[in-house]
Amino acid sequence: LKQFNPGVNLFPTHNPRTSKILLRVSLMAPWRCALFFSAITVPTTGVKVVADYAPAETFVRSANLGAHPGRALFLGGLEGTGHHFWMQVFRACEAQGSCIQSSSRMDSAHWTHRDDSDHIDIAWQMEAKHDIPGTLILNGGDFGMLSYPNHMPWEYPRLDNYFSAAVKAKVDLRTLVLLRDPDDSLASIRRRTGASTAEYPRLGPEQVKGAQMLMEHLKTQPRSSWMCVDMETFPSFAEKLETFLGPRSSQSTNDFDHISLIKKLYTEEVEHHCEEAACQSAELRETVSELRTMCESGVSLGDVQSDLAKAQKVSQVWDFVFGE
Repeated sequence: LKQFNPGVNLFPTHNPRTSKILLRVSLMAPWRCALFFSAITVPTTGVKVVADYAPAETFVRSANLGAHPGRALFLGGLEGTGHHFWMQVFRACEAQGSCIQSSSRMDSAHWTHRDDSDHIDIAWQMEAKHDIPGTLILNGGDFGMLSYPNHMPWEYPRLDNYFSAAVKAKVDLRTLVLLRDPDDSLASIRRRTGASTAEYPRLGPEQVKGAQMLMEHLKTQPRSSWMCVDMETFPSFAEKLETFLGPRSSQSTNDFDHISLIKKLYTEEVEHHCEEAACQSAELRETVSELRTMCESGVSLGDVQSDLAKAQKVSQVWDFVFGE
């Protein structure tokens, strides 16, 4: 037994699409073996979901689960630009059965090993082997919302590495770029985290760096793979989301109704005024303005560099994430 150098790798996962627990036991040399124990359960039909700021709602599981395999979604935005709002929508989508949360393995790769492209590649390859039965949501997992910055000061996601890994795994990764008034995003951070006025001088530069990194990451992707949504004008834009995230898998009335839930959850509580001078960052306003210009330009380096670039311009949102 000493020769074999046995190693035990335990990968506990709780995945809504399989509720799978995987145990792998490997003998490193001179031969290898693998044991897989899987407990698979089917999500209950008619799951009741309670979302913050909204009444309880019952969603019916779609009979067409998996109609769009190999699709993933990333919410790309600065901290305070609406990740929590969107995750309420996609949590309900998970309960209904049309969306799934990324596994613990992928969550770890995306954050703990975010600078290790090889590690991220392997995580995506393993995830893709399971035939993704719905839209895979990358945010909101074990390591938070993956905002720019995320979790810790001056720590940012690596969307460029995620997209590269998705291409290799033949998964269609699309990004919803979240925009919001810069002063309001800082005020949102204060409301959610209880940050003191003294912390604002640090938060402003962190957000600036985050916006700059997000723009650089978006430039590595085809323009058809990402779309911008402005929280300030979102109510008038809600109908376009149906086409961005895609046509429903069929005419069945059991498919998840994103638009109705979005309208229910959206509130008018966006703040455009921050009384403290420290949270009125001129540099952040300028950088966010650059991001808005990039959104409006319709061009990115990825349109030239990526084999997945498409000639047509994607003009609406829901079709973009769930459509062909």
